[in-house]
Amino acid sequence: MRFNFLYMSERPRPWAEQAAELYLNRITAQVKFSEARVTPIKRTKNSVLEVVRAEEWSKLEEKMSPGALLVLLDERGQQLDSKGLSSKVESWQLMGRDVYFIIAGADGVNEAVRNKADFLLGLSRMTLPHELARVLFLEQFYRAWTILNNHPYHRV
Repeated sequence: MRFNFLYMSERPRPWAEQAAELYLNRITAQVKFSEARVTPIKRTKNSVLEVVRAEEWSKLEEKMSPGALLVLLDERGQQLDSKGLSSKVESWQLMGRDVYFIIAGADGVNEAVRNKADFLLGLSRMTLPHELARVLFLEQFYRAWTILNNHPYHRV
């Protein structure tokens, strides 16, 4: 059982890389966790939105193992507090399946993909840049893990 995080993004900026590395190092020291960046499809003024979404989803899907649990980060998803996320992480861990957390491309995913997800997780109702969403998710995953392990990082 492994936690995986796939995010679609152009080359990240140094500030985002530095912040993400901080949490990735903390997470991977304690959890089977991997992260991979997937480059989005180049768009032109003639690009068809549904074609771009399908091609980008295909690139993400190539990196996923069959039978894995899919958690799609989506602004319309369910928003949880930190303890709620820790409960979800614990229940997903107990299922024994690989879990994939996904941040799709700038245009999101089509309705069929959204319906295929096992869980829609909202980080905020506000639209966030991918880099910020990545850092926010990694911090919250780390926080959820520390809650599960009674680590003092999370204080009420």
